[in-house]
Amino acid sequence: MMFGFFICLESFLFLFTFLPLRFVVGICEWTWCTLTCRTMRPTAKYDAVRGVHFMLCCIALQYVDVSLVYHYIRGQAVIKLYVIYNLLEIVDKLCCAFGQDIFDSLLARSTYPQPPGPFRMLVSFTFFVIALVYVVIHSLVLFHLVIALNVAMNSPASSLVTLLVSNQFVELKGSVFKRFSKENLFQISCSDLVERFQIVVYLIVIIAHNLSDLGWEVNQEWVWNQLSMVGTVIISEILVDAIKHCFVIKFNRLEPSLYPKFLTILASDVVTGRLVPGSVDNTNTVTRRVGFISIPLGCLVVRVFGHVLPLEGAGGIALLLCMWLCCVAMKALLRVQLLGWSVKIVNKHKKAEEHIVPRGEVVREVADMQ
Repeated sequence: MMFGFFICLESFLFLFTFLPLRFVVGICEWTWCTLTCRTMRPTAKYDAVRGVHFMLCCIALQYVDVSLVYHYIRGQAVIKLYVIYNLLEIVDKLCCAFGQDIFDSLLARSTYPQPPGPFRMLVSFTFFVIALVYVVIHSLVLFHLVIALNVAMNSPASSLVTLLVSNQFVELKGSVFKRFSKENLFQISCSDLVERFQIVVYLIVIIAHNLSDLGWEVNQEWVWNQLSMVGTVIISEILVDAIKHCFVIKFNRLEPSLYPKFLTILASDVVTGRLVPGSVDNTNTVTRRVGFISIPLGCLVVRVFGHVLPLEGAGGIALLLCMWLCCVAMKALLRVQLLGWSVKIVNKHKKAEEHIVPRGEVVREVADMQ
């Protein structure tokens, strides 16, 4: 669980640390290549496109009225809140699947040479617009999902418990009584990793927004209340995921030893991320594997913290610079830690194969799942 959480965290930090730098480099390279009639590097083109999507989506979210959405959702009954929350979660998962294909298509058009033709620029522009519309819609879905969870947390405790219990039972019903193969179990595990990271980000955003509404003046009772709510959300998520995986491997007669193999697959992606053709950064390969798209979630964080933190004047610029330097340092430390951790996992798996597998027999399970 922690390994997958750190993978998502590193990819999320890349969005705020190195992507802005690569975006500036990409724009400069695009200007230079336009003036000198040269060919632009594919990775620089892709970085420029992602940077434009990120900025335009952040600008679009500034026009969303938080108070209007919050009071609209708060005015609904508990059953409607349950329906809204589950509907937004389903749309979020659909958007993740669709967005992965969209960005893969953008990466392919940026990396591989396209056949010349009169509609080449039109097709590229169409992909750009579709990706932009997707990012905006997915960000709005996450925005409303966070507000719905905030409404449940600020309502009486029974509302949050009802929402969580009903949502978790729907998840159990959709997973426990179905037939799953090893590949399906791996996809479920990756989806759970991404979901846990997103929930942590949601809770941080909600607490920051509530602190801002209170003027950053809190008492001990409020702190304990928020901690109990956060603990309820996280513990219920972990507990239900554990029950779900126990029943899935029991009913499908799968071995628990598959989970170390799943970990080995992710670790090998971290180690060989730079060596994969078409990879644009260290986190691209493994995040595509787990299905994590960081841009919509990053736009949500920018929207909330842009209104929560005092960013006006020279003090705001200094605060932004300090936060960026802290994120860069955390990103670098995470990268080093993940690389070391991944190398140990891969080496441990190789040694286990050498000692366990008889001579002349080839193990193909991990390769088949990859």
